[in-house]
Amino acid sequence: MFNRQPKMRLQKGRVYKRRIEKCAQCGSDYEVYSSIRKSRFCSLRCLGVANRNQVSVKCAGCGKSFTRGEALVRRTKKQYCTKECFHQYHEGENTPQWRGGNNHYRGRDWNRQSEAARQRDGLKCQVCGKPQAKKEKLSVDHIVAYRLVKRNDLVNLISVCRAPCHNSKTHRAERMFLEGNLLGFKQELAMANWPMDKVEAAIQWYGAL
Repeated sequence: MFNRQPKMRLQKGRVYKRRIEKCAQCGSDYEVYSSIRKSRFCSLRCLGVANRNQVSVKCAGCGKSFTRGEALVRRTKKQYCTKECFHQYHEGENTPQWRGGNNHYRGRDWNRQSEAARQRDGLKCQVCGKPQAKKEKLSVDHIVAYRLVKRNDLVNLISVCRAPCHNSKTHRAERMFLEGNLLGFKQELAMANWPMDKVEAAIQWYGAL
C-alpha cells in the first residue's frame, strides 16, 4: 500500500483537516474529514457489501438467533432482534440497571431512618469527609440497593455527598452488584475509598435475610 499524507483544504478562509483511514471492507486507504469521529468504509458500495455479509447472532434480550449484517454487528456490542426487544430489555424493568422508574418511595420509615443515619455519621460524608451543607442535606445511600431489600435498616444505610461519591456508586458499583458481580462491586467501592467495614457489614446482613 502507498502512503499518503492527509490533505488540508482551504475554503473561505478556513482550513479543513483530513485524515487517512483504511476501509474495513476493501482495505484501501481513503480520506475523511477529521471532524468525523468514526468512519469504516470508503464508499456506499463497500458499506452495502459489508451489510450483505450476514452473520448469525443471538438477541441480547430474548435469546433468539437471527442474522444481521457483519458491519452492523462489529459496530454494536449487543444485538436485538426487534425494536420491541430493544426497548424491553435495553431500557425497561428487565435490565439490571432498572431502579423503579421515577418512583422514589422508600417506605414509611425512610425519613426517620435516613435522618438517623446522618446523625450517626456525624453529618459528614463517610467517603470523602465533606460536611453537610446548611441548605442541602447529605444523601443517604442503601449500600445494597433498596430494590433488592425493600427495607431501611441502619446497617445498610450510609451518609454520602451527592457528588461525586453518591453518583459514582449509583452509576458504576451498584450496576455491578445488580448484575451479580459482587467482587467488582467491592473493588469499585474500595478504589473510591468507601469504608469497606460498613460495606462488608451490609453485604453480610443482606446475605442473612
